[in-house]
Amino acid sequence: MRRGFTVTDLVIVLCLFFLLGGAMWTIACRSRETAHRVRCATNLKQIGLAILNYSNANKGAYPRTTHDPTTVEGIY
Repeated sequence: MRRGFTVTDLVIVLCLFFLLGGAMWTIACRSRETAHRVRCATNLKQIGLAILNYSNANKGAYPRTTHDPTTVEGIY
């Protein structure tokens, strides 16, 4: 009776290792992309809330998006 691993056993174990590693890599990349999407959505929500706060504090006026030198600050 022989003891130890054969070359075939080692090749099979390495193939399984690489297959499982590739699957885990794919899952990790997908979850990382999901985290980026959630962070982006949260940032957009915060921007929207900031604009809403601004408009509530300024009689319903939204912040200007372009600079017009002919207008006076605070007059809408």
